[in-house]
Amino acid sequence: MKYYIFSWKWSQKGDTLTFWNPNKAGYTANLNNAGIYSEEEVCSQMVIVYSREELKKFTSDKKYEDWSFLIPVNHVEDILGKTARVIFR
Repeated sequence: MKYYIFSWKWSQKGDTLTFWNPNKAGYTANLNNAGIYSEEEVCSQMVIVYSREELKKFTSDKKYEDWSFLIPVNHVEDILGKTARVIFR
């Protein structure tokens, strides 16, 4: 499976979602520029989220404020909506 890596830590600093760039080279708010990572490339300690409700649950809990989350490429519209610009505050 392929994943986008969503950085909740950096998303909290602005009003857009922030994703890891390709090759773990910084961050982007543009999903079209975000890296797509294989299972072998991602950290085994990251949580995979499959729904908007799951992501909201994690991002509303302070203990996850520095976390990054895996969003399966084939679920990104379900989780983030068609514009991939969702504010969870």
